[in-house]
Amino acid sequence: MGPHKRKDHVFNLSLKKTLEELSNLVQQVLDQELRGKNIHGASERADRLKKVLSSLRDGLRNPAFDLTVDKPPGGPSGDLNSQMHGEAKKQMVFAFRQFLEALKGWEIASGEAARVLQLRMLHTACLNLRLAIGKWIDTTVDSEAEMISKREDPKTAGVIAGGRSCLEHMRDDLINLLKLYTP
Repeated sequence: MGPHKRKDHVFNLSLKKTLEELSNLVQQVLDQELRGKNIHGASERADRLKKVLSSLRDGLRNPAFDLTVDKPPGGPSGDLNSQMHGEAKKQMVFAFRQFLEALKGWEIASGEAARVLQLRMLHTACLNLRLAIGKWIDTTVDSEAEMISKREDPKTAGVIAGGRSCLEHMRDDLINLLKLYTP
């Protein structure tokens, strides 16, 4: 293993990229799939999702998300927090895609039996996504990097608290968005 060169972020660096990935999924699954179909409210639902995700990305302009420290090098596959957050991100993106697919299925279902089935699938997808969002947010802060940052500069405690508050708002915004789709 080579020398440790890069600084470690207190808040996982992939947050912004993940929110962009979710926006792209909305575009891919809802916008492209439903284009040309006249489904009442479909474009409004997609726009609402994109607007919330854009707002969350804007919230990541908080200086807390730029805090870095020098941590001791991790193992060959990275440090434990990065591994946990990477897995939580993967699960959350997968659950988000399932949610979008279930929403699309509900929107295009025809007939009462199909709509009821799709509504159940949407409900389950919302619950799964809610759990995945929680795990993703919970693994965003690298507690080792946070401790190093506070030890090196005690003034960063307030900045970190602001970042944690931003994460809780992110969680709340995503959960409240899901409530719109949870029967």
